[in-house]
Amino acid sequence: MSSNQHEPLLGQRSLNRKLNGQDRTRTTLRQAPRKEWRQEIEEVVKSAHRQACTDTNRVRNLTIKNLDFSAPFPNAICGLTELESLEIYNWTGLHGPIPSCIHKLVNLRSLVITGTSLSGTLPKFSKNVNLIGITLSNNHLSGTIPKSLSTLPNLQLLDLSSNYLCGKIPKGGNMGQFKPAGFANNTCLCGKPLPPCFNSAPTSAPAHSPASTALLDSAPEPSPVSTTLFDLAPAHAPVSTSLFDAAPAPAPTPISPTDLEWVPPPISQDDVLLLLEMKKELGFPKILDQWWGGFEFCGSEIYDGHGSKVAIYCTYTSRVSYIVLINLPVSAPFPNAICGFTELEGLEIYNSPGLHGSIPSCLSEFVNLKYLIIKDTSLSGSIPNLSKNTNLETIILNNNHLSGTIPLSFSTFPLWYLDLSSNYLCGEIPNLANSMAKFDATKFSNNKCLCGNPLPPCNNLAPTSAPAPAPQVSAPVP
Repeated sequence: MSSNQHEPLLGQRSLNRKLNGQDRTRTTLRQAPRKEWRQEIEEVVKSAHRQACTDTNRVRNLTIKNLDFSAPFPNAICGLTELESLEIYNWTGLHGPIPSCIHKLVNLRSLVITGTSLSGTLPKFSKNVNLIGITLSNNHLSGTIPKSLSTLPNLQLLDLSSNYLCGKIPKGGNMGQFKPAGFANNTCLCGKPLPPCFNSAPTSAPAHSPASTALLDSAPEPSPVSTTLFDLAPAHAPVSTSLFDAAPAPAPTPISPTDLEWVPPPISQDDVLLLLEMKKELGFPKILDQWWGGFEFCGSEIYDGHGSKVAIYCTYTSRVSYIVLINLPVSAPFPNAICGFTELEGLEIYNSPGLHGSIPSCLSEFVNLKYLIIKDTSLSGSIPNLSKNTNLETIILNNNHLSGTIPLSFSTFPLWYLDLSSNYLCGEIPNLANSMAKFDATKFSNNKCLCGNPLPPCNNLAPTSAPAPAPQVSAPVP
């Protein structure tokens, strides 16, 4: 092999990546004399092996970035017991919980999982005593922050921003050294370094919202971490694989406010009336029997034991910010009362085949809307013009009866997740250049006649995608 064949590789090798907080050095082999290239390349290979693997050939460092398929968290990672660094960036199709077996990775020093659809509660880290940095921002994590984080003696960086976490931030250990930005954009966190917890209302910033199923639980605005050990940078910091740089990313699902040290805020009376009107429009389903004027709506989650769920989440100003309706046993049109929730950031409706009619155009007035998830219903008609919803990050409208074209306004949204599959849509797919992620053909499949990137190009006379089968709609459960 001639020496010039090596050159494209030489400037791309980053060596000696350290996990102890010291400055990392970058070795550029292009600076080496040509006669020493072969020797330098051999050193690169050896050094790379030393960094990725231990002396006993066990995996030491694992980095995964920008994957574009859907999958649960691979439990096989828990078998990598010599792992010191695990970093997963911008994999929006990664869903499910972070497995509890992560505690087996006792050598772990850096844990970075950001920009995914992972949901559920945080695992306990009581055995991961070597952890120096934890970045779990921009996911769909919910519940409380485990007290085990306050017992980690070496923890110097913590970023849990942009999730659905709630309750009091644990005291002790190094927890008091972290800045508010590391806890920002959660549902209802309180306590140092955020404002204190009161009995009347949580004091953290207004909750953002989610997206669900394989993804279903989505992401808010990024609040990444800076390169300063104890200081956090403003939003939209650049992505880095450094231990002390957290990558920004997308979208999560609401929390179950159990065993929290605060009382949910009282809901505004205007929103109470709207919720009672929505109950009426849905035909007074049994699962909503608890809804009455004195019910504590904010933070409530109701289950009927048959897979149905209704949840309401509020801002710290006591306005409804997120509505979840899952597997409703109703036969009713889309409840127009939803149009009155002007502070709404997220709407999640799925597995409710008895819900029919059209998606109301009033959704376009929700300027705070980030997460719009309506799937597996009998809703028909066109997708409304959402041009005013400039904050939309997640749009999931698959498995409905929607028809017409995809609105051009979709080209302006900073989307992290999009799924319009299995409808009756037609026409050219808008240019999604402003999206924060790339969407493959499956997100537009099984429609009547969509065409254009990422589907085959549009012809003048005939569309190129396959006709959609009729979405399967079963009768609502009585």
